[in-house]
Amino acid sequence: MIKSGNCVAVPPERILSSDGTNRLGLENRFWGELTTYIENVAALPDSLGGIGQQTIKAVDDLRRATDRFGSATQMRRERAVTSDLLASDGIPAASYTGIVWLVMRLHTSAVTIQSNLMSLVQTEPTQVDPVGRILTEISQAAQCVGAPVGPVLHELNRISKIVEAANDKFAAGISSEAAKLGTFQEAVGRDGFNVRDLEQRAAKLGMLTAKSKRQDIEAQLATARISLAENSNAASVLQGSLATLEDVAFQSQWLASGLEDLDGFLRTLRETLMTFGKALAQLAVDTTLEQRNDQAWVQNTLDPEKTALQWHDIARASQDFLDKHYVI
Repeated sequence: MIKSGNCVAVPPERILSSDGTNRLGLENRFWGELTTYIENVAALPDSLGGIGQQTIKAVDDLRRATDRFGSATQMRRERAVTSDLLASDGIPAASYTGIVWLVMRLHTSAVTIQSNLMSLVQTEPTQVDPVGRILTEISQAAQCVGAPVGPVLHELNRISKIVEAANDKFAAGISSEAAKLGTFQEAVGRDGFNVRDLEQRAAKLGMLTAKSKRQDIEAQLATARISLAENSNAASVLQGSLATLEDVAFQSQWLASGLEDLDGFLRTLRETLMTFGKALAQLAVDTTLEQRNDQAWVQNTLDPEKTALQWHDIARASQDFLDKHYVI
């Protein structure tokens, strides 16, 4: 038997953010930085002038890796082709879309659970056992969300390793390109000095200077000017491409934290919902009809009004998440 007074309410702080904003726990700073990083990797230009082939390959590998993680833009494209992508029972392949799919299920279940909990307040004693039925329905609604978290989490962890490995190679490529840019800039400095020196020497040549000497200095000056132009152009092109890559590299500093936070949220979500669902299922089995028809027992054990408010907050937070960012 489960004793009276042992309330099985879900603490909302396990699912909602801890900053008092009543947002989902995953919707924190790192989530925003993580999704911005993914979107910006996808937006990197196909042509990156001056970038070496090894770094180009690192960029392509990173783009493919983040494509497998997914993004809001990618999800919208997929929904244009498969309209029931988020409504089907099958978990979407991309981690991002799988998380949004989970939040949609969380919203649906939270509304169902809230409604069932409120119905407990008005339930009249009966031989038909409405409380037992409601406990079972609430349990099923919670576990309907908690159970598929496992596969989503497994895929997230698999893709996270691929993305982080690709990002490490991307960062190494940027370091290599930065060193190359430094070499170009040094060459520009040397070429500029040579051009100025040769221009000064040419200006000092007198009318009696041998033709061969004049031609030699003019030839050196022409070569120095060509070298300066080539190195200046190469440095300029590389600097522009590198600036584009470095913007993404700067955002990647939150990659590990974002993925870690997301992993933590999903684990908490699964544990909270499965514990809640199993507790109510067990409650329906371990209690007698007489207990379940006792409003005092229902109040002490479930505190339905308070618990319904908690699920209302969860339903609202999940709906806000979908409205603000993803499902249009």
